[in-house]
Amino acid sequence: MSLRSLLTPQPRLRIFGQLLLAFLLVALLPLALFWQFERLRITESGQSAAESQLSLFSQRVVQQVDDWTALNLSVMKLAADQPGMRSFAPAAQRRVIASVEPRLPWAYLIHTAGLDGGNLARSDDGPPSNYSDRRYYGEILAGASQSVEIGLGRTSNRPAFLVAVPIRKADGSLGGMLIQAAQLDEVTRAVSSAALGRTGHGFLMTAEGRLIAHADEPLNRELKDYSRHPAFLAARDHGDGLQHYSVDGVPRIADIRHTQLGWIAVAEQNEAESRAVVDRANRNALALLGLTAALVS
Repeated sequence: MSLRSLLTPQPRLRIFGQLLLAFLLVALLPLALFWQFERLRITESGQSAAESQLSLFSQRVVQQVDDWTALNLSVMKLAADQPGMRSFAPAAQRRVIASVEPRLPWAYLIHTAGLDGGNLARSDDGPPSNYSDRRYYGEILAGASQSVEIGLGRTSNRPAFLVAVPIRKADGSLGGMLIQAAQLDEVTRAVSSAALGRTGHGFLMTAEGRLIAHADEPLNRELKDYSRHPAFLAARDHGDGLQHYSVDGVPRIADIRHTQLGWIAVAEQNEAESRAVVDRANRNALALLGLTAALVS
């Protein structure tokens, strides 16, 4: 047999090679298509799970904050309508205030003020003070049915939830207002009640961009200005929903929602962490594809 004949592929070998290649294509093509489908499904599922976690957290914060503020307003309005409160007799007003205190355990001061802003009755033993410089005073005098603000408490010198409702005389005219100053511990607990991974956290801002509560800053003492924070700007420009922005050059994903009072709840996380599950699933799927291909071949 000549050397040329030895180097020339035999028809039987050529047919075997072609059959093997066809077999591999038949076996691997469906597997590759299935892997691609599963990779896309896992990617979408993983991204959806990360987004859902942020969304569920922000929804829960908004619900808890709305329930808490609604409770405060309901109790205050009922108290303001009591005969003892509408009598404008300081002793009678103090009795109504005392009956309300157990229902508002977070309030460190409940008091009444006349049309001049001066105290009529207080829940503590502090000296009378004048509150005519407060925003809620002007809003109630202007005819508002309620006024809510976040400000530094004059008694506590800490960020406080301040709510005022009108007290009307027997003839229906405005005679003064019932005011509550409360700690923000309940709101802070709502914001810091869940873990959002290594880089995730929640926080709550006023409609003007002042920080109310932050999971990483439990001792918020100064109502920090967050009006330049990307989350506040995203809420202002795009409203509620899923948002993407960068903080100090780090891409973040956030779910942003507004409370009934217009406060802004944010649940955010670094995008790299939110994609980690997806990336890991992709690596595992690729490894499985490689192993299957090796076994088939």
